[in-house]
Amino acid sequence: TMELLQQSDLKVSCIYEFYNMGKCDEREKAKSHIETAVQVGAERVLVVPGFLHGLEAKLMQHKMAEESAIELFLRKNKKIRGMLEGLSYIAKLGAEKGVLVMVEDFDDRNSPLSGMYGIQWFLKQVPELWYTLDTGNYLFYGEDVLTALELLVERVAHVHCKDRRKGDNASTVTGGGYIPFGEVLRRLHKQGYDGYLAVEHFDVEN
Repeated sequence: TMELLQQSDLKVSCIYEFYNMGKCDEREKAKSHIETAVQVGAERVLVVPGFLHGLEAKLMQHKMAEESAIELFLRKNKKIRGMLEGLSYIAKLGAEKGVLVMVEDFDDRNSPLSGMYGIQWFLKQVPELWYTLDTGNYLFYGEDVLTALELLVERVAHVHCKDRRKGDNASTVTGGGYIPFGEVLRRLHKQGYDGYLAVEHFDVEN
């Protein structure tokens, strides 16, 4: 497969992986993740560190829209501390190997990274960690992608171009919904971003 990509002048931009860092020691999995990226020449990996469930998730969701409230919750939660330790480990390992380790605004309300203040908190705690902007995932807490971008733009290392349909927020073809891609790209360009724009058409009918 890698030979075919190279013959076509293509490369792997990013490798993503799901973890359960809040409950498990994921260091061996993290090592394998980074080693695979090095082997295939991918300069970035995306980590989904884990999720909260039940009452913990509901408490988090009620606090997500307020910066100070969500930061206090994340700081005190045991599973979040496990995620933080895991992210710190893989981010430092990636930095040693020349691989950028990233998180994204993940489209699941049980994720501590489903809102911009949660993302900001993790990025503050782990200086080696970077951010994948997913343009279509700031919908759970009524957040605006441009506001989030202003808050997080200095740590953007990858971009997922995902669009949403007006009315029900269902995924639609990129450019066919309400996401202001023109302004997003202008702000990224102003910041000096010159990385990938990965078009995401997950769950799009055609």
